[in-house]
Amino acid sequence: MLAPLGVDGYQVEGRSGVWVRRPLSEDKVAAIGVRVQQGVTMHGFAINCDNSLAGFRGIIPCGITDAGVTTMSEVTGADVSPLDIVDSVSAAFLAEYSAVDRPGAYA
Repeated sequence: MLAPLGVDGYQVEGRSGVWVRRPLSEDKVAAIGVRVQQGVTMHGFAINCDNSLAGFRGIIPCGITDAGVTTMSEVTGADVSPLDIVDSVSAAFLAEYSAVDRPGAYA
């Protein structure tokens, strides 16, 4: 879903998320997370489109010290908003999960 916008994302063995090669490093452009707390499972994903990365300067994202974080806009050199990718994200989810049997799933 990133390639049509000019982003060559890939997986890095042993690391979660979607990565892109930058001139000086590999940077994470999308993340996925799963957490279980008090018997409740929470999960989600994020694709950095045009968000500010200022907040990442004060933390070590995902505990990874040897790589950075980037956005689709930085990688492509163009403004890429969440609205620009929502249709391709929705289509990818439908293609992947439309045939999945979901006994007990909540509507």
